Formats: sequence, structure tokens, C-alpha cells
Amino acid sequence: MKATLQASNGVIIKNPVEANVVAVLESMARGGNAVVSSDGDPTLVFIQVWLRDNGVYQLEYRDGRPTRQYQTLTVSREKVCAAIVAWLADDDSWKSSFQWKFIGDWFADEEE
Repeated sequence: MKATLQASNGVIIKNPVEANVVAVLESMARGGNAVVSSDGDPTLVFIQVWLRDNGVYQLEYRDGRPTRQYQTLTVSREKVCAAIVAWLADDDSWKSSFQWKFIGDWFADEEE
């Protein structure tokens, strides 16, 4: 998938590969975030991660509509990296590695 990775530290990478994802996650400060969005529809197809102040990663993805957004929490940077790399490869198997919370109703107003 053609995508762009944008991190809160100002890094922007077109068509990121695994090494880019690893580097961004390894350098992410607490409170920092990164978004990897589809070049085809960046506001509707993306995966994003925040490193919370307590060291927990908050991973979210949106699958084509604002009301199709999901969130999970993990302490594993490796699982987050694997999820983002698989997302870039259009491989949905990463979804089964987490328990997802549906948060699409938070964004219902975006569809109007």
C-alpha cells in the first residue's frame, strides 16, 4: 500500500518500510505519536499509535469510515511494529493479536 508515516517529532516518510517503523517507534518519546495513512484516502484509512505517559502504547486503526475505528492498548513495542508493518502490506492477520475496542461512535459526527 502506498502510505505516509508522520511522527509527532516532525519525521515524514513516504512509503515507509519496516526499518522506518522500527526507528520511529524506538525514538518515540512518551506523549508522542505516529500516524501511517493511506495515500489514497488518508483521513479514512490509517493506523496510528501514541506512547502514553505511563509507557503503554495506544494503537488505533480506521477502516474506511469514521464509524469504523478501533483501539487497543499494549506494552509491546514489537507487537505495535508488527501490526503497522502488516498493515502496510495489506495483511489483516495483525488484528487477531489484540483485543479491540470499537470507538467509531466517537466519530459519528464526521460522517454527516
